[in-house]
Amino acid sequence: MGLSPLAVAFLVAVPALSGSLLRIPFAAWVDTAGGRKPFLVLLGLALVGMAALTAVVSFLCPQWLSPSLYPLVLLLGVLSGCGIATFSVGVSQLAYWFPQAQQGQALAVYAGAGNLAPGVFSLLLPIALARLDLAGSYVAWLAFLALGCLAYAVLGRNAPYFQFLARGRRGRMRASGRVPPARSCSRGAPWSSA
Repeated sequence: MGLSPLAVAFLVAVPALSGSLLRIPFAAWVDTAGGRKPFLVLLGLALVGMAALTAVVSFLCPQWLSPSLYPLVLLLGVLSGCGIATFSVGVSQLAYWFPQAQQGQALAVYAGAGNLAPGVFSLLLPIALARLDLAGSYVAWLAFLALGCLAYAVLGRNAPYFQFLARGRRGRMRASGRVPPARSCSRGAPWSSA
């Protein structure tokens, strides 16, 4: 791309900056909506950014990558950095899953595992670059991110506190006639038609 050292520094810093700045509002969002929705939004944004970066690196790099694409690559770096903010969402979400006496140990395990991942990937990156080249490394990271997004979308749940809140809201809305009853396969549920 023929970028100046300052432009390269911005490319390197933008993902970390966007991830850092998004930690505060997304961690606060957990207190109102639970952790599932903020986590999925951040993972989805990071997935879009990584998919587009993978396409740019795979199809445009190096011969068609020009300085005119710098704003696009910068924007994709911002989107990819959204994944960094998931750490604070997880910390906020974790506090709702454990009683206060166990939160310290749970947060220590989560923080240890969460801070281990960047170090492991920093060790694996040179190996991936040597074996898979740049485009292959992006494809591998994109596949890993997509699998993580899918796993969380299928398995991730809000803490029981937010599940009870959601049930209460749906029940009040049903009672007021604003929401039709949900179809349920379980017998004995007060809102089921069975």
